[in-house]
Amino acid sequence: YEDGSTFYLFYSAVISGGGTDSHNAIGVATAPAVTGTYTDNGSSILAPATAGAWDSRRVGEPSAIKVGSTWILAYMGEDSDFAYQDSERVGIATASSPTGPYTRAAGNPLVDWGAGGTWDDNLTADPSIFYEGGYYWMLYSGGGDPTGNHHPWILGLAYALSPTGSWTKHPNNPIINVGGAGTWEEYAAGRGAIWIEGGEYGGIYAGFNAGAVTPKGGNFR
Repeated sequence: YEDGSTFYLFYSAVISGGGTDSHNAIGVATAPAVTGTYTDNGSSILAPATAGAWDSRRVGEPSAIKVGSTWILAYMGEDSDFAYQDSERVGIATASSPTGPYTRAAGNPLVDWGAGGTWDDNLTADPSIFYEGGYYWMLYSGGGDPTGNHHPWILGLAYALSPTGSWTKHPNNPIINVGGAGTWEEYAAGRGAIWIEGGEYGGIYAGFNAGAVTPKGGNFR
């Protein structure tokens, strides 16, 4: 919500292919009320990069904020040289307008995989960015299992003094882990977002039970 009159909805869309051959770009739509009606900008604000780049196949899962006069877009990118969903990492792009043009950060991907054997050494995705206390913060999904579609997904936190980095992963990561055997979040706990209200922090996230049979949502404070 910006300038007291406009809601901005950032989204990703398939621009070619489909399924495991999906190629995505990011768009934005606007509305005078949160419930709509939303009007699309008419073109993508961030498209896949050129061949060979870390985000040359898909850009998606956008999260955007405005700090001062700068719009900051956190997004998932994927390399077309990898199999689908095998190269998801997180980058940042900035612009002076919500519709762009956006400039990719020189150090992308800024929230990359962790070292081998760590909880996020095969996946960083689903960024949710916010600004608080002079720091930029990002909640993100991480995965360390190279089999089974990188599960379990669990949630980590990264922070930076500048949106274009460098970003530091919090020493308490992962901050939201999977539940115990038989719980609704036994298989995954990811795709989260944080809000701040009345001096308290809260968040939502998605989970899967064993075998990813039933998806549900939860919250934390």
